[in-house]
Amino acid sequence: MAKSYLKSQRRRPAPVDPSSATLLAVAIGFLAAYLAAEAWLADRMHPLHWVVAAAGALTGWLLFTMFNWLRNSRANRER
Repeated sequence: MAKSYLKSQRRRPAPVDPSSATLLAVAIGFLAAYLAAEAWLADRMHPLHWVVAAAGALTGWLLFTMFNWLRNSRANRER
């Protein structure tokens, strides 16, 4: 009985709403890819840097989603 009482008293981390962190990851990916494309394609006039920036935003979203999934799966395994 004492073990079950201690188990119920153990603090569980509060669930994190990843929407703001996901938005930040997308913004960082977009900005980094846009600036890299601007630096790399500075002498050519075309909208390719927007395509690269969109790919960077998608990459930022995918990386954060995978990170968040791994973090949540590890937390669920420890319970």
